[in-house]
Amino acid sequence: MHEQSLVRSLLKQVETLRCEYDGGCVSEVRVEKGPLSGVESFLLSGAFELLSKGTAAEDAILVIDEVPLMAKCKLCSRDFEINNFVFRCPVCSGNVKVTRGDEFHLISVSFSDEPIKNERAPGVGESEQASIRTAEEWDREANVDSSADSCLIFKRDGN
Repeated sequence: MHEQSLVRSLLKQVETLRCEYDGGCVSEVRVEKGPLSGVESFLLSGAFELLSKGTAAEDAILVIDEVPLMAKCKLCSRDFEINNFVFRCPVCSGNVKVTRGDEFHLISVSFSDEPIKNERAPGVGESEQASIRTAEEWDREANVDSSADSCLIFKRDGN
């Protein structure tokens, strides 16, 4: 299930942005995925719920925006939406190039003013205290070499 790997990378990116912008708890993480991205929304949501526990994104809402599959005809240059996975131009039947719908992107991260839940609650013993995990701790727990990420997730620059 590569969705877990995607969520690990996503949470690293979220933590980097949180530190960069001096944010508190993460309230929303918005991603965009297309039909050819190979990402299953249900599995992505489940992996996010599981892997965000103990992080600043633990109570965050994951919003998944589905984008259409778009293409451009190589012959007549017409832009159009691909329906039923028919990869031919609807005007001239020419070959096409997919221009959108094969990606998975981090779109935005929203932070709340609430502090991260890393303080011990009253009546909770030292050994029961929950802690916030950093990206490096994630890698150590999962025995992952963070220098060899197989997935690249980035913040969209508005293009």
